Amino acid sequence: MKQDFRRAQSTFEEALDLTDDNTMDLGKRLKNFDANDWIKKLYSKSMEIVNKSLAINCAVKLHNALFPDEKKQGLTEYEEELVETLTGKKIV
Repeated sequence: MKQDFRRAQSTFEEALDLTDDNTMDLGKRLKNFDANDWIKKLYSKSMEIVNKSLAINCAVKLHNALFPDEKKQGLTEYEEELVETLTGKKIV
């Protein structure tokens, strides 16, 4: 579940990164930029991140309740901050 979350997070962050890189300058990237496709991808990935974070949180809480001697860790602090930024709510 965490790997799926991190893949969605990576795709989301890549979509936000419009900076210059070594293989293509910013002008070339913006020449073919489609704002509608970009925002659809961004919204889709943000919802995927939020939904996956809820699933991870539920799974970790259930696991830890069932197996208190083998507690698992949920998302990292950075990942929780991203979800809080997207939702306005803190993961508890």
